[in-house]
Amino acid sequence: MDFPRIFILIRDYAESYFVSFDEFRAHIAEVNFFDPTDRDTADLEDILTDAWNFLSLQEEEEERQAELYEDDDLI
Repeated sequence: MDFPRIFILIRDYAESYFVSFDEFRAHIAEVNFFDPTDRDTADLEDILTDAWNFLSLQEEEEERQAELYEDDDLI
């Protein structure tokens, strides 16, 4: 990744599953820069898009793990 060093605060992780990307960008995610001067060169849209996509993949993995756990209970 070509992003500067950042961390992203997800204000409400549970709610992030149920909001649109625009709501995620406006109300859920907060991008923080380790070096504030990097903010001028960063493309926040790309950063937030990658964060949104990661959460989607994470949700899919959690669902897969939950299904595996449910299958184990049946045995």
